[in-house]
Amino acid sequence: MPASVASYCAIWGLGLVLAGKEEETMSETSEGAVPVDEAAAAFEELRQEIALMRRALGGLSAEHASVEIPDYSQTLGQMGRALNAILKTNKELAEAPALRMNAQNWAEEIAAASRTARQADREALDRARSGFDEITRALSASFASARAADAQLIWVLGAAGGGVAVGVLIGVVVARFVG
Repeated sequence: MPASVASYCAIWGLGLVLAGKEEETMSETSEGAVPVDEAAAAFEELRQEIALMRRALGGLSAEHASVEIPDYSQTLGQMGRALNAILKTNKELAEAPALRMNAQNWAEEIAAASRTARQADREALDRARSGFDEITRALSASFASARAADAQLIWVLGAAGGGVAVGVLIGVVVARFVG
């Protein structure tokens, strides 16, 4: 609560206390032997209230004159600089290409980006498939070569065995005729 309002309330409260004492005095006199004129008492009460209001207003105007108004120029300058910075940022944001796009532009950009990504994925998949096919062909050729080598070994061993058998038979036959 400002000081002027507090002092006004204090003066008003003092006036109410004084008015209460006056009523006690009037009630005592009304019980006593001297009757009090009600109109005179009302005017006296009104006079006291007006005097109280004058004192309160005098105190308020004296307090108002003593109030020092702070210098807000530095604070206002800071606020102005902050506002200019905000306006600059807003201008930069407004000039951003992303904010100038509408829903249709966004949809087209997303579709183009997804086509590019899918194309890159498709190319990577094709390269992997091509590499897999090449490895499969190399392994198939290696297995075919191994099978051919096995078959060739069987033929060589068979021929050698056959040659040894024919040689033994010829040796036996020659030994019988020569011998």
